[in-house]
Amino acid sequence: MELEEPQRIKFVERIIEMLNPFIEEEVRPVRMLLNGGKAADQPIQKAVAEETRAVATVFISYSWDSDEHKEWVFGLANKLVDEGVNVLLDRYDLRPGKSLPHFVETSIKNADRILVIFTPNYKLKAEKRAGGVGYEYSILNSELYKN
Repeated sequence: MELEEPQRIKFVERIIEMLNPFIEEEVRPVRMLLNGGKAADQPIQKAVAEETRAVATVFISYSWDSDEHKEWVFGLANKLVDEGVNVLLDRYDLRPGKSLPHFVETSIKNADRILVIFTPNYKLKAEKRAGGVGYEYSILNSELYKN
């Protein structure tokens, strides 16, 4: 509860976003409360001053080439966060026991932009459709084709 109001709202919205696919009916009243009593299908209105710029959400797709590379990506993500970017990164959001495919799907869906850290190893995994990179690449490739 020590968070500032905009951060608190963002936190609650994130929880609702994660729960909605599983318990949509139970989440609807909370969405209405956040919307000031408006229908749940309308977008949630944030209690943030209008002059506040929109925060971009970026999903970072990368391969775990080495510990050094992972740390470089983590450092990049931290710099983006410091600059006010909402970063979706496995090392921030994915915990043991959580579904990697679900994380990837929701991250790609919720991101305004996708940042691909393209290395020779990433290319190899993407071409072979191997591991998380292969799964991400399949989804990205499909979305690129559709759009």
